[in-house]
Amino acid sequence: RSYNKELNSTEKIQLLNPKNSQKDYFAEFGWVSNQKINIPDKNTIWKSKSNTLTPNSPAILTWRNHQGLTFKRTISIDENYLFSITDKITNNSSDIIELTNYGLINRIYKPETMAMYILHEGPLAVTNGELQEIKYKKLKKKQKIQFQDSQGWLGISDKYWLTAIIPDKKSNHNISFKAYQKN
Repeated sequence: RSYNKELNSTEKIQLLNPKNSQKDYFAEFGWVSNQKINIPDKNTIWKSKSNTLTPNSPAILTWRNHQGLTFKRTISIDENYLFSITDKITNNSSDIIELTNYGLINRIYKPETMAMYILHEGPLAVTNGELQEIKYKKLKKKQKIQFQDSQGWLGISDKYWLTAIIPDKKSNHNISFKAYQKN
């Protein structure tokens, strides 16, 4: 499916845009480590047996770091544009490896909002069972809003769309929003 920007328009909605585009708005997932471990980054070339991602065909990506670790990422999408990302790391080395995974939504611009009282546009999260609606103005002033050890999710909402990260509910997560001045 595709959606028009306006009722009688043929111009389509484009929700996410790649990094370094005119309006950067993307999701990113990865790992960090305090150890000297090669981990996948933006320059990593993953291997895949399939070139398509459909509701009936997930993309399965693999990458080996030549230190005994194999990273496997399965990306699925359903008919409503819900992506599911499952990561698995196999350690074939004799070392104990500690990695922390992360997910982020990065929006490089502040969109025009409608200022409607029945609708929140901007950062929002559910942390420990409570809805947190954060205004762009408040985030810009504070520069960082953080929720520790939370079971929930976070995202950015627009008038009709929500981009969100919903982590595994089996463990707690640190959730934060950060505002940066461009340049």
